[in-house]
Amino acid sequence: MNRREEQALSNAVMNYLAIKGILHYRVRNSGTIIHRPGGGIAYGRDRYAVTQRGTPDILAWDNGKAFAFELKSSKGRVRPEQEEWLSKFRDEGGIGAVVRCLDEVIAIMK
Repeated sequence: MNRREEQALSNAVMNYLAIKGILHYRVRNSGTIIHRPGGGIAYGRDRYAVTQRGTPDILAWDNGKAFAFELKSSKGRVRPEQEEWLSKFRDEGGIGAVVRCLDEVIAIMK
């Protein structure tokens, strides 16, 4: 998996959504500031919080539709829990997809 490629894609998608004025949120699944019980902070995954494994990278809402995008590099693989999350999201009426370029996001949101 090419993290730089995924980060560049994340930046492009976030910029596009911001320019278009679309409500969106970048989910931080790792590398977050952790507030530990009893005080103190750390950097990394929060082992004290209950998280939903497979949560997609970006959530967006536009014209009454909910979107969930799992961002992957050109060779990045989707983990089973990521595909399961997207499948449940689609079952609930959302539009969930694995995307590898900004053009895919634009096409899905039209």
